[in-house]
Amino acid sequence: MANNSEAAVHLGISIDESFAEFSLVKNTTPYQVLATKRVYIPRDSLKTSLPAFLTEFAEHKPQLAYVSMRFLEKILDYKLGNSVAQLVSEGFENWMQIRSSHPNLQNLSNPDLIFSVHERVTANGEVLDEPSIESLEIIESKLKLMEVKRVCLNFLHAQIQPQNLIKAQNFFSERGFDVFSGTNIDNPDEVSRWRANTLNASVTSTFLELKEQIEEACKDLIEPEKIYYLCSSKKVFQNEKQHRLGSLFSTRSAILHKQRNTTELLYLGLEKFSWLNRRMEKCWLSPWGLMDLVHPVCEDLQIQPTSLIALNQFGELDFSGKNEGYEPGPMCMGRGQKPTLLDIFADDDKLKKTQGICERITAPGAQRFKSTMMAMAKNTQKTVGNSQDVEKIISQLRLLALKRIAMEVDLKSASNVKVIGPLSSVLGPELKAQYGWDISSEKFVDSTSVAVAGYEWMSQ
Repeated sequence: MANNSEAAVHLGISIDESFAEFSLVKNTTPYQVLATKRVYIPRDSLKTSLPAFLTEFAEHKPQLAYVSMRFLEKILDYKLGNSVAQLVSEGFENWMQIRSSHPNLQNLSNPDLIFSVHERVTANGEVLDEPSIESLEIIESKLKLMEVKRVCLNFLHAQIQPQNLIKAQNFFSERGFDVFSGTNIDNPDEVSRWRANTLNASVTSTFLELKEQIEEACKDLIEPEKIYYLCSSKKVFQNEKQHRLGSLFSTRSAILHKQRNTTELLYLGLEKFSWLNRRMEKCWLSPWGLMDLVHPVCEDLQIQPTSLIALNQFGELDFSGKNEGYEPGPMCMGRGQKPTLLDIFADDDKLKKTQGICERITAPGAQRFKSTMMAMAKNTQKTVGNSQDVEKIISQLRLLALKRIAMEVDLKSASNVKVIGPLSSVLGPELKAQYGWDISSEKFVDSTSVAVAGYEWMSQ
């Protein structure tokens, strides 16, 4: 390790659905955090906020940058596969959907872009049928008419004998298509590989768009070849497209890496409350079924920072299972029209000091939330006549939120819980007082962890 005067400065970038974080970290022992910034993406885009951050702290010039993109989760709510063609072994066109635990869920691929290929390899690697050039040319002509540029190849038993896969891959690559043909010989579950390969192709457009924005924002300080992206399997990559899906869990892997003396963590983020365990799994139980994706054990809690407050089946105020998100967001931030968990902490001084949130909290929004709570409470059995009654209801909801979090964590945890994340300073003190949990003092867990983990993973 270099001494303090010679130590390199690394830039950590963490991108979520609605927030992005930047950290400048000096590679000393221990690491020294030089500067941090959190921005609300709908108001401060990466194109403007990242260059502004680097300019503000220009005295700390970074030599390398490390990026994690949890933002890719956002596309899971959208219709996938509209720009990706899937070529599948004949007879297995609907295999991924049939074996899904959610058969009514939106397909990973647009059915109009699924093409069958007459080819077959046996389970022992014997090639029975090889795809003809003529059949591939027919598919190519259809893809050109549909203006599809990205092709995903899912051939049966290709991980055992890739001959047919390589032939199709070479054919479409030579004709200018972006080809995805991931095969992991260590995973015996074929359909989980197909799902991962298909989703990896689907997230590529979003990944490349963000990659371009980051490179443009950093162009005056960091060359593109010095910008690395984190993968959930504790690796860094640049142009290796098979790792792009791993961005989904890369931030969580980085957090666990930095908190190396802790087995289990409760992560209280602005957008996610999650329980993390450093044990690694080879497959992800996705909404579409198992996917071939190495990642740390992580489970999002049922209760989230933007969980809606509504009347339950007993006519009492409660947290519903619906997560509103930040677009438009909590009422206290001025744009939202529905009360959320975060709104009940709007008057908390610690939330008002939380970067990314404090700039968005408005007095009219916070008051509108209280008025909404008064109106909703009148539909319950409670007597609500003045502002003190409303404050009491809000206090009760805060206790309920803490109990819900504790109950979920107790069901998952086997050891003492450490609480980290941007909202650990807000909810942490009460959790510590009631349950004795260890609360981290770190304010910018994500981007700092990304910078530290990225450098150490690249050095392995």
